Order: sequence, then C-alpha cells, then structure tokens
Amino acid sequence: MPAQPAVSLRTLLQGSLDYAGMFPPAKLPLDAAWAKYHEAWASPHRWLLRSFVCPVGQLDELTQQWAAAPAPLGRFSAIGTADADAVRLREDAALLAAFYERVATEAGPAIELAYEIRPPADATADTAAWATWCQALNEALCQAEVPLADVFLEVPLHAHWLATLALPASGGSWSWGLKFRTGGTTADAFPTAAALAAAIAALAAAWAPAKLQQGSRPQNALSGSWPRYKATAGLHHPLPRDVAELGCTMHGFINLMTAAVLAASAAGSLKSSDLQSLALAILQQRDSSAFRFDARQLCWRDQCAALTTIARVRRSHFIGFGSCSFDEPIEDLQSLGWI
Repeated sequence: MPAQPAVSLRTLLQGSLDYAGMFPPAKLPLDAAWAKYHEAWASPHRWLLRSFVCPVGQLDELTQQWAAAPAPLGRFSAIGTADADAVRLREDAALLAAFYERVATEAGPAIELAYEIRPPADATADTAAWATWCQALNEALCQAEVPLADVFLEVPLHAHWLATLALPASGGSWSWGLKFRTGGTTADAFPTAAALAAAIAALAAAWAPAKLQQGSRPQNALSGSWPRYKATAGLHHPLPRDVAELGCTMHGFINLMTAAVLAASAAGSLKSSDLQSLALAILQQRDSSAFRFDARQLCWRDQCAALTTIARVRRSHFIGFGSCSFDEPIEDLQSLGWI
C-alpha cells in the first residue's frame, strides 16, 4: 500500500469531500459530527476534506461549537430550506449573515461560507419560473450582505433542461453552481448511470475547455458562471457497489470524478453522443485496474488527463461531493491500494 497517493489521484481528490455527517444515513447530532470533523482533520487524510455541512437552521448551534473548538479550516456549507419561497429565502439569508458575522469575529482561520439550496419544483418547471425564483434568491442574499463564496442550486438530473438553463448574474461575492443528488435512503433516490452520464456530458460540453484558450470564458447557455457543479448522497465508495437491501447500485466517487474530468477534457473533440457514451462507460466501470494514477496523469483505459487538466476541472467545473461518512471512502481507497 503506498504511503502517499499518486500525484494525479491527490490532484483529483484534494479538497473534494464535503463532510455531511448530520445527514442520512449517518444522522449524527451536531456535536458528534463536529467532533468527527475534528478527527478527520487530525488524520493523515485531511487533504480530502473540503467543508463541514450543516443545516441553515442549526447555524446558531454550530457557532457555539466553533467558539468552543474552532476547526483548522473554517470552511462551511449551509444547507438551505428546501423549496423555499421568497420569505423563507430572506430568513435563510439572515441566518447566514448572522452566522458569518459571529464566527468571523472568533479567533481561528479565515472563514469561507457556501450555501446550498433546492428550489421548489415549480421553479424548475419552466424558464420564467426559474428566473423569478433565482432573482428572489439573489435579492435576499444581496440584501443580507452575506459574503458567500459559492451558491449551489440543487436541480433535477434532466440533461435537456440543463442545456437551456441560465444561471443568474450574481449581485454579490459568490459564484453560482449546480448540485445533483446521486443517492439517498431509497432506491428511487439513485439516478441511473445513463441519466448521470447525460448530465455530465451536457455540462462538459458547456464548459468546453477547448474554448478557454488565452483565459477566455466559454460561451454557453449557462450564463453568469461557468457550469460548476457538485454531487451529494450515496457516494461512500470509490467504485460502484450493489446495495441488496435497497435493490439498487451506488455510484462510485472515483467513477464520477474521473468521468467529469475526462468528459470535460474530451468535450472539444467528441460529439455529444460520444461524450455521453464515454461518461457512461466510466460510471459503470467496476474493475479498479481500468483506472491508473501516476505522477503525471490519470487514465481510464486509453483515455487520459494531465495534472493541469485535472486541476483546472476541479477548480472551475466539478467541485466535489458530499458524504455523511469520512471513514468509508478512506477505508475503501486503502483497500484498493490507492492511498
């Protein structure tokens, strides 16, 4: 077992895991989840961690935990009230502002705060409703003057809808991004590999790294931001795993991240159908020997991406994934001999 991961694997996974121990299936109380986050930071694998995830309604309690025991990295992601209307959005924004003001005055590292929220179903029904809801969210956050780093909107995995999706122009400090749910506590919460591949391909085509020559921004339907996204739920294991009690298959986070990187890398040279086929084949790959990580690149079979491509995709395209467990991903990576 290697003492350190291959450089390409570390580049792929560095700062990728949002620790969501308060959420199902772990469902730890906040104090226990905060303690677990501290344990993760004390481990040799702390480089995988990105942020601590907390419901917006418990930010006040988190402030008390932070005051008593600040974490080495002050990076938080607050999960907003699902299906919130304009009134609830303003309430969420006020809670975010109060939390930031309080933790920023405590001794400790610099603070970075993100906000993740699922829009109401009717907001994703048509473009007009989407624009109206996004405007309400933008106004609520601007009025509260919350210095957010990111705002992620949890949306359905509908590739045809994503192709026409317009992200709002930000009136604040944050960048917009999308969030996909890749699992849950019931079988129907797990999207098919085909649905996930279609979304990965659509976003990769929009990102179009070939269009980023000389630092230019891509021209695509996702206005106001590059198509940045993250995933959450059901991503405890590096490779796909059948769950007998649910009668479904969990997606692998190595599969997902490798598919995101290689699809983005190939977006300038492959047509849409081929890009989707590539992503689907990677998502369905269960043989660990098909993946290779070394000091200069990662490869899935004969498809490879250099370190610079991996880093660029992670920085501006696929941001990371949420998991209610830190131990399971580490243990599985170790069992594969990857870390």
